[in-house]
Amino acid sequence: MKTNGTLFGKRFFAFLTLSCALTGFGGASKVFETTFLQDGQGNVLDNVNREYKGKLNKGASIVDAPFGKVLKLDRVLDNGALFGKNPALAMEKDYTISMWLRATSWPEKKAKRGFGSLVAFQWGALRLAAENGGIAMQTHAGEKRNILFKAETKGGIFDKGEWVHVALVWKVGEGILLYIDGEKKAERKTSISTKAAPEKIAPPACPVTEGFLIGSLRNFFPFHGEIARVRFYNKALTPEELTQEEKDYVKILLLEMKKDLSSVKGSEALVKRIDKEIENPALPALLFITAEKSRLVSFEDVKKKVKSAGDGSLAYAVVDPMGPVVYYRNTEFPQEGLNGKLLIAAAQNEYEPASFLVNPLRDIKEFLPVVEELKDRSGNVIAPEALDIRLVKQIIGKDRLLSPDVLLHDDKMLKVDVENRKMSIRCSFPEGEKYIDMTPEKLVKDTRVTADKFPVHDSKTLQKLDLAAGVKEQFWVTLKTDEKMVPGLYEGKIALTGEGKTLARIPVKIRIFPFTLPEPAVNYDLSREFSVAAYFFDHEMSGTKEVKTGSLNHTRPLNEQQLKAYLINLREHGVKHPTIIMGNYFPGWNPWKTKGRQFAPRATNGDKTRMEWMKERIRILKECGFALDPLYLHTGGNVGFREFYRRAEHKKYLESFIRDGNAFYKEVLGHSNIYHYGLDEAEGERLLSEYEVWEDMRALGAKIYTTIKKANTPLVAGRIDVAIAVHQPEKATSRLMHDKGGRLWVYAQPWAGQPAAFPQRKGYGYGVYFADYDGVCSYSYNHWSWENLPWNMHVGRKLTYVMPTADGVLDTPGWEGHREGTDDVRYATKLRQEIVKAKAGSDEKKKARALEAERFLDTVDIDSQEFDPAWVRYHVIDFILDLI
Repeated sequence: MKTNGTLFGKRFFAFLTLSCALTGFGGASKVFETTFLQDGQGNVLDNVNREYKGKLNKGASIVDAPFGKVLKLDRVLDNGALFGKNPALAMEKDYTISMWLRATSWPEKKAKRGFGSLVAFQWGALRLAAENGGIAMQTHAGEKRNILFKAETKGGIFDKGEWVHVALVWKVGEGILLYIDGEKKAERKTSISTKAAPEKIAPPACPVTEGFLIGSLRNFFPFHGEIARVRFYNKALTPEELTQEEKDYVKILLLEMKKDLSSVKGSEALVKRIDKEIENPALPALLFITAEKSRLVSFEDVKKKVKSAGDGSLAYAVVDPMGPVVYYRNTEFPQEGLNGKLLIAAAQNEYEPASFLVNPLRDIKEFLPVVEELKDRSGNVIAPEALDIRLVKQIIGKDRLLSPDVLLHDDKMLKVDVENRKMSIRCSFPEGEKYIDMTPEKLVKDTRVTADKFPVHDSKTLQKLDLAAGVKEQFWVTLKTDEKMVPGLYEGKIALTGEGKTLARIPVKIRIFPFTLPEPAVNYDLSREFSVAAYFFDHEMSGTKEVKTGSLNHTRPLNEQQLKAYLINLREHGVKHPTIIMGNYFPGWNPWKTKGRQFAPRATNGDKTRMEWMKERIRILKECGFALDPLYLHTGGNVGFREFYRRAEHKKYLESFIRDGNAFYKEVLGHSNIYHYGLDEAEGERLLSEYEVWEDMRALGAKIYTTIKKANTPLVAGRIDVAIAVHQPEKATSRLMHDKGGRLWVYAQPWAGQPAAFPQRKGYGYGVYFADYDGVCSYSYNHWSWENLPWNMHVGRKLTYVMPTADGVLDTPGWEGHREGTDDVRYATKLRQEIVKAKAGSDEKKKARALEAERFLDTVDIDSQEFDPAWVRYHVIDFILDLI
């Protein structure tokens, strides 16, 4: 349930590699099992076929465990149990790989790396790995082994020292499924490289007959821990079948845990639960029981080791909200920052985050952090309202995973049942409050998820909540500055209150710098904008008078209040250009064949109703602070022509569309500086087929932007105005676009659903700025299926930064990280501006310092393993203060 590692640099690649073969095997039975029994010569036996034997490599041994014999690995590369060729494993259809494992430790942050990771694979290999309290796998398929399947769970599902059951299921027609303790935690239905689905692959990905190793590969992080009972089945087992197969092991573990709890205070309720489970052992019960047992066993020790604050009811730790560590409810309490000071440094016009964890040493009712007066030595005051405190709520998401994904003020808005992996959401109806289950057994499809049906509201300020002993809670603090704040050092406290009294106080120091931040400019030219854009999905009716109640689905019609809340949230997070995906009007071509309709111009060309809707949209966008010059529209892919454009037939239509559309926007915006979207990541003939329509559109004054893959950059450079790249930023690629007069943005670095702020900050801040890219267009602010409620746990949050309420949105840690990345660029832009001023001035000391600052900016290495955006910003601030 917790993770002691970071999200990068601490992977723990483990234990299975298999080659593929083309031979078949009938039946649907267990075809291999080892419980690590040995014969007289030390060979490891296969219980299914005793003639098939394996050998132990260096660094591996067989030891006793509750189950009997298990394989022990002591963090040595290229070790484990090596089995040779076995024709029974040539499974051409469905199969399942099943095993138990316990990790003794995760590698330290600076541990020596093995060469490669999941992307450094052996041809034709299947690999299964334990990393960061989760599971990852990859396999190749296809006649040339050129189809790559990868799947990985989130981290933090299980902890070191805990036995967990892991299963990989390949099911033709469904793809890859990863199970942890009998619950599906990840799946992959299409290939990474070709988008091929399992039913189209011949032969399917399968374990190989050429042998396999249970243990550490020679070029991966070596496994440290134990592995028990490895089984292969030539059938895709269901969760129920997995549970049935492992009941005996589950019962053994439950009995062991009950014995461990015999002398642990407060364990009575858990022991009763274990007694009930022993009657009918089930794999899914283990995750909660193991985590709860771990919490209870360690709690007394924690109370002895952790220095409490205040009256002894709790301890707190100041943590970095932008750091790589994700804090779960059972995360080991950090010693760094223990009972320390909350330090915030900010310019006069930004939002700056801070965070602290609370570790209650007893149950605490009605807990509430309260900001007290913040003053500098001159008596200047920062109002307590300038510090917004929110709870990092751990919610149940896709595959019933618990993850710290949402920032909210009212803990009671979401009721989370950790034991049963269920979550319900509070709806405030006129007749009273009601909680609605968000974890139904099956995905509920419903397009009528309006705000009156789901009146979900968060509070405007932090509300009291109950804390359970030993369950850590993270709080997110955001300082909101403005240009009226007097520069200086302010000191105060945050009182941690509960049960009607102050339990402890966190000292707070805030430094307000004597400068404001500019809008971001690119690294290579201060005169050019660093564009901050986001894919923004909405309905073309959103915000219009026709919409009264609004929707709880991002992509369905929102009322004006909701739409304004979305747009204000975008601006507050630094987004200047919301690419309008759904909600826009522009005359165009309809290329889609539907019943009764062939390829033809859209019937909505010149539609007066849609024009009025667009005028309302523009009014609201302007009111929310968007300049809309330029305007980025998604107009159906090349104004609807997509790859079907034929100049001789279609140019007259294209000319009329561009002319009429430009005239409309010239009237309502005063300009026709409009960018039109092409095809997403088009390749091969689809990409080449766009050349003609791009050429004619640009000749008519239109501009083009669209997504590309790195290899296709030379094919679009000079042909479109902005390419949005889906690859690791690098200067050589941006130069290709710049040399031909174009600009390069980035997206999917990473996707929106990351629970950590750090990757977002790096990926959309200095990580792209110092590669000389021209901006970001993250995917996405609010992409969702239009058929269901976003809070439904079956959907997941992979592609959205925010979660909806009846009157707005809730932020996430990743979305805060995205803003921090934009602010990093603003700081660098400010330094570039001061460098120019100093070099043009007469102060020789400042000139020298400016040259030093310039050298620093020009030598930042975003590709180094040690790259840290916070460290870079601290140096940037030092230079700015020296130069002003």
